[in-house]
Amino acid sequence: MLLSFESMPELAAALEAAYRAELIQRAAVEIKRLGRAYSQRHTQEVLDLSHGYLSRLLAGNGVPSAALVSLVALLSADPARLEELKRYWTLPVATPPRVGKRKSGA
Repeated sequence: MLLSFESMPELAAALEAAYRAELIQRAAVEIKRLGRAYSQRHTQEVLDLSHGYLSRLLAGNGVPSAALVSLVALLSADPARLEELKRYWTLPVATPPRVGKRKSGA
């Protein structure tokens, strides 16, 4: 393919298709890896994903976000972090301290 202004839409479409295929493939690999430690149902509950979503991604039906693929990859590398996330979301939110306005010219 010759790179020219005329070929830009075709190139953009090819790059987009390759990117989407890579997301689909990487998601499937990481979902399988994480599945060795936790069920898809448990993972979906902790990550607040819809019922059956990981199964659909594993089957290649749908394109996950890069953020989700990254998260599942990190979790599959250290599956205990999934329980850490579960505990995190049960903690109360700490209220940040209020910072008073500084007086100018004092």
